[in-house]
Amino acid sequence: MLGFLKAIITRFQGVRQQAVALVANWLANNRWLLDSRFLTLAKEAYAKNSVVYACIRLLATSVPEPPLRAYQGQGENKDSIRLPENHPLVRLIRNPNPMITEYEFWELTTIHVCLTGRSTWLKQRNNMGEIIALWPLRSDRVGP
Repeated sequence: MLGFLKAIITRFQGVRQQAVALVANWLANNRWLLDSRFLTLAKEAYAKNSVVYACIRLLATSVPEPPLRAYQGQGENKDSIRLPENHPLVRLIRNPNPMITEYEFWELTTIHVCLTGRSTWLKQRNNMGEIIALWPLRSDRVGP
């Protein structure tokens, strides 16, 4: 009788293990097959999957629509004042670099954040150390 119960329990455990496995046994320890590079994500997720593409495009075109306003002050403080249009930060936001517009800059930033979880920018400075341009970079090409 005890041998019979052991056989049933062993058989049940084997079935349970097969039902829980989501990855084939020969793939279980092969993390090298998972690719998280930007180009692969862009080709496989963004370009081939229409649902992913539609969601990211909706976000990318919606984020830059409202105008970005720059304020000087502390958080939710009522003493915050809006920066004038000729302030260097406002000019930088309006014209991030000579190649793209503000809208395209925020659109590209949103796409990078959606695909890789981060967006990196190169701050171009003049001889006096002032930031004169922001250049979005591919996240997979930048490291610590």
